[in-house]
Amino acid sequence: MLEAITWKEYLVGMAVIVITYYLLVGLLFYRKQITGTITDKLKPEANRNKEISPEPEEEEQEEEWSSGGSLFDELEELVTDIRHSILEVAGKEAGKDMLLLQLKSRVARFGGLRQPAYRVALNNFIIHQTEIICGVVFSEEELNEAWDTIPG
Repeated sequence: MLEAITWKEYLVGMAVIVITYYLLVGLLFYRKQITGTITDKLKPEANRNKEISPEPEEEEQEEEWSSGGSLFDELEELVTDIRHSILEVAGKEAGKDMLLLQLKSRVARFGGLRQPAYRVALNNFIIHQTEIICGVVFSEEELNEAWDTIPG
């Protein structure tokens, strides 16, 4: 039965099915954007140039992204600071307790410490870099215990 279908017929049939599927998904999930684009194209040129104020949801999303972006920038600065002023200065002579005290003093000012994603990123950086630069091995549990003792 399947031997009667050629590869060309199969590929054409699959193309039709895939195109139909994506058109239906696009219409179901992106109906507002599609109708907005079409109505913008049909509006006269004068109305197109008017600036549309963002919806409240968009403003909230922009605020979330901007605050997340500032925390991300703060994390990048903190990581750079830790690498240059603590790890590279201490070198191979550094002890685990001394490094932990210095790290706690620097990390105490970081606003993203209470957010899991930033904490994990910071922990991973410290674990890898202290082992490479100083030869000291920290575990994630040790670092989390140290961060939990920081008054916040």
